[in-house]
Amino acid sequence: MRSSIVAVLLIAFAGACASESAEGWDPALLAKYRAALPSRDALTATTPSTVTRDVGDPALYPQASWQLVSGVNGAVAGIVDTLEAVTSYPPTFYNSETREFLWGPWDFEGEVGKVAAYIKEQPEDEDFRYAYAILRGVDNDLASFRPIIAGGATPDPENEEHGAGITLWDFDANAAFLAEAFPAEYVAEQVPHGRFIALYSRDQDVSVPANEVAWVLAYLRDFVSEDNPAASPADLDYFYGRAVDNVEGFTVDFLNFEGIFDVSEPADGVDEALDVAMAFVNSGVGRAEATATGGSLGAGGSLTAVECWDESIERLYLHFNGQDGGGAIDYLEPPVGTEALCGPVFSSTLAALALPSLDDIDPALEAAMVAVAEGGMAALAGGE
Repeated sequence: MRSSIVAVLLIAFAGACASESAEGWDPALLAKYRAALPSRDALTATTPSTVTRDVGDPALYPQASWQLVSGVNGAVAGIVDTLEAVTSYPPTFYNSETREFLWGPWDFEGEVGKVAAYIKEQPEDEDFRYAYAILRGVDNDLASFRPIIAGGATPDPENEEHGAGITLWDFDANAAFLAEAFPAEYVAEQVPHGRFIALYSRDQDVSVPANEVAWVLAYLRDFVSEDNPAASPADLDYFYGRAVDNVEGFTVDFLNFEGIFDVSEPADGVDEALDVAMAFVNSGVGRAEATATGGSLGAGGSLTAVECWDESIERLYLHFNGQDGGGAIDYLEPPVGTEALCGPVFSSTLAALALPSLDDIDPALEAAMVAVAEGGMAALAGGE
């Protein structure tokens, strides 16, 4: 990418000034701008489709990942729904000089204060063709509004489902606005906290144009939901994607997440570092590989797991293995099934199958995205 993620998103702080009435705007032009906003489909992760069933012996990791993915998808839904809700109305202004549509300021339905939004076309040399933001304020002076969602995108003009983009939701910026502007109404436990940033792409497979490849790289930092305000702030690195083979008629999903969780059974209140990678075909048969380190496992200790399941998400194979800090095996359970039951594809490791993972992310890109995830809008404003 030509510039850093921070530089890309700094455009979200450009003044949302507009000088022309939007009456008589070209509907096709407005549709092109709106196409820059991320969709649920572009950002939503998937898990095997039948993980909630309660018969047989359902696989462990699809069930566990379903809960985590549901939480991430909830954050995604909030971003997408807010963007769509505000920009679904006719724009207030269009500025042909700055090539920008502006919505608001309006009363924020169901919320205190006012809301505004803009989508702006970028110069040709920018990383993304369009920039957008959702802002909150207390009056009609846009100069005092604060961005809480910001991003950029380059839609594919030939296919509205394809394109690339980046989006940031700063829950802390939203909470800080409420605490300052409406202290009497603000209750910390009633709003989420933390930051969520996602870089995403969906396009044709360069080697087989009839096929499609999509992926999302996301980072969640210091997140606490309003549903569980007493929980410790959570950090999560997340990489997921999908390859659709329209020639052979199958879909491969993959996901890899890293975070801090209490993996002891029963839970002992001590967190371990957990890395889980998973892949599955047609929302069914698949393989998961997990590694836990630290915490109750001690310095240098680790616990690994490999699991496979069939198209009904019923376990075929599960093997836990562990070692202490000196490398000696100190935890070994008899495996359930054999790895041969994983079939001709998933008897191989995910690395051998060359599936993407967080280890493949460019360190500079990761550092730039983590900086924004940790600093939110403040990091953008400071250019850090």
